[in-house]
Amino acid sequence: MKKIKNSVKLFNILPFLLAVLFYLYVLYSKSNQSTYLHFYYICSTLTNLIYPAFILLFVIKLLRNANSTIVILLELICFLFIGKSFFLLLDYLDYLNVINLDFNPIVVISVLIIISIVILGWFIIHKEKIDRNFAAPKNLKINEGDMDYCKEKIAVAMDSSQLYLDNNLNMFKLSQHLNISEHLLRHYIYEYLGTTFNDWIAEFRIQHAILLMKESQTNWKLDFIASVSGFKSRTTFNRYFKELFGITASDFRNKLS
Repeated sequence: MKKIKNSVKLFNILPFLLAVLFYLYVLYSKSNQSTYLHFYYICSTLTNLIYPAFILLFVIKLLRNANSTIVILLELICFLFIGKSFFLLLDYLDYLNVINLDFNPIVVISVLIIISIVILGWFIIHKEKIDRNFAAPKNLKINEGDMDYCKEKIAVAMDSSQLYLDNNLNMFKLSQHLNISEHLLRHYIYEYLGTTFNDWIAEFRIQHAILLMKESQTNWKLDFIASVSGFKSRTTFNRYFKELFGITASDFRNKLS
């Protein structure tokens, strides 16, 4: 598992690494334009083929417990990019005069890119709704004792380890740390508490941020406080703070002084 995760990290930076290499090659090379085009076609085709194929073969397995909607969207985008690599290859072969196409592959590639952008946009807009709908299985038999056990484990872990400070914390990582079933944890948050994972963990982070504001007074900037409290952005921090207290973090701090 660890080797696969390391491979995932490597493949995450591969497209960007190839893009940087291509840029440096174009910047410092004195070759003619055709050399640039050969390099571009080869790198783009391989990146759009190998990267999605790797995700389909290995990464999807790591997401076997994830939201099925997210997995389907990820698979769909991967197939779109594999299709893009196919039409890039056709365009390259047409450029080499190996084949003679009656249509422009770039048009098809543009359509595939637009479809991918639309899918990503839809996901971003509906992400919160998707998270809420992804509750624990309804047929999972969980009693009150399981809920008390889960509550106790979470309380100890949050107080002692402050796991909420990890801005990459997710349901899987938390369940691994607590050594409990992810389904049990999901049922506890979605069904027992009646909230989402993001909203639930945000409350811990907001409370931590309030402690820092009271201790630091005006010495620390809110951006820094939001960051060390586990939020990835000041915008998310402000949104949750106002939802919980009805005022902005800035106004709250001003009342402290």
